[in-house]
This record gives sequence, C-alpha cells and structure tokens, in this order.
Amino acid sequence: MRLSNRVIKLYLFLILICWASCSGFAQNNCPFLGEIISDNINVRTDATISSETICKVRKGEFVVVLKEFYEWYKIRLPKTAPAFVHKSLASSQDNSTAIILKDNVNVRLRPNDSSPILGRLKTNDTIEILYTQGQWFRIAPANNTCGWIHKKFVKQGSVTNQPPKQASEQEVTKLDQQGPQESLEQKTQQPQPEEDKEEPLTIVGTLKPCTKLFTRLASHKIVTSDKKTFLLKGNKKFLNTFNNYKVRVEGRIIRDAKEEYPVIETKKIEVLD
Repeated sequence: MRLSNRVIKLYLFLILICWASCSGFAQNNCPFLGEIISDNINVRTDATISSETICKVRKGEFVVVLKEFYEWYKIRLPKTAPAFVHKSLASSQDNSTAIILKDNVNVRLRPNDSSPILGRLKTNDTIEILYTQGQWFRIAPANNTCGWIHKKFVKQGSVTNQPPKQASEQEVTKLDQQGPQESLEQKTQQPQPEEDKEEPLTIVGTLKPCTKLFTRLASHKIVTSDKKTFLLKGNKKFLNTFNNYKVRVEGRIIRDAKEEYPVIETKKIEVLD
C-alpha cells in the first residue's frame, strides 16, 4: 500500500523532531564534577525555569553532572535534597536502612502520590532512612535521583584537556584555598611534594560515608567487590559528592597507621558509573 504525501511528510516531521531533541544532549565529558559558582541556586525538577524547585545549593558546593541538555545540566541530587519513598514499597532492616521490594519504585519530592518523581529504584536497592513521616520514608537521595541546574551556575572542576570527573581532591582543595586569581593549570605546574612521587595505590569499589565508629580515623570508606574495606582520609565535603558511587580511588596508605582497616590518603577519584 502506497503512503500518501501527507503521511510521509508527517513521518519526516516526527523524525526531525526526535533528532532535534536528541541533539540537545552533549555528553562527551559526562559524568564530571562541577563546582557551584553562585549562592542559593535552585535545583529544579525539569530543565526549565518554570519547573518546581527541589532544593538549593550554595557557592562552593560540588555536584556530579550526569547530562547536558542545551543550557541545563542534569545532576545527581545533593544530600540535602528531599526524597520520599512509600513505606509499603520498602522493608525496613533497622532504624536507618531499608530494602526496596519492587522494581520501578518512585522516589518523590514530597510524601504524597501526586508530587514530582525524582527517580526510580529497583528491587533489592538499599535506601538510607532519615526519618518516617506518616506512611512515607524520608530518605537520603539515591544515585539515580536527579534534578536540573542552569549551566551558568556550574564550573567544570578539571585539569586542562582532562575529563572533569578525573579532577583530584588536591586540585579542587587548592582552588578553594587560593581563589580565582590563579588558574588550575598554573597550580598543577607547581612542584609536587616528595611523598607524591610514590607509586599510588588504586582501589575500585563503592564509596560510602563512615559510621561513627570510624569517623575519628576517616570520613569515608571504599568497599570493594570482594568486600574488603579501606578507610579514606581527605576533604569530607569533596568525598561526600561521591557517596554510594562506584569509583576508582588513587592514593597512598598512611605508613604509620596501626588500625584494623588500611587508611588511604586520597589523591584522586574517578566516577565509574
């Protein structure tokens, strides 16, 4: 059966619209670590200024940028963002964690079924419970809960010609301390401390905040696929950005550490997924 010219034109129009929409995404450098450069910036539910505000971020905070869409970045929600899951869809393990019971469980902005969806969870995902509100759990934002922020408020924190997700903690910390008058490229040309000449140790695993038991030693830990645990020392604010992400960490074991778990001085982090 031959298609009419009108139908053919409609097909071509739809293909053009799809192509135009897809071309809005530019993900060559994603994911990467971005630094907020203005204060009290809105994180929104969609890539428009009319969409609902999820939370605000402050100048100097770091966010993980997942996608770029025209003038907007899709980011992983910061720890302060509100996120709720209905209690019937999760099995509480203790006062602080629960296991998701079904696939495609909605994470919502507020504790009701009509509020915006921020992400979805899968069966057996573990969530961190902050408190209970009626029939809902207020949870720490999971990896796949996202919001949008305008690009003009985010600076890519990277070494020149390197993917921003590979920016080291040392580089970002120096940038914070010394201010904008000196470029990051100039900083990286400075002589490195003698200890940095040691061959770094590389660990791959999931980065998590430490429990109270370990906070005196380190603020975070990395758990490998074979369940080995390494404690991480470094800038707590920087490390918080990677909570619950699978990462590759480079650093050195602190030689005089006499604790049960190896303590690593963090030098560099790369997001793997």
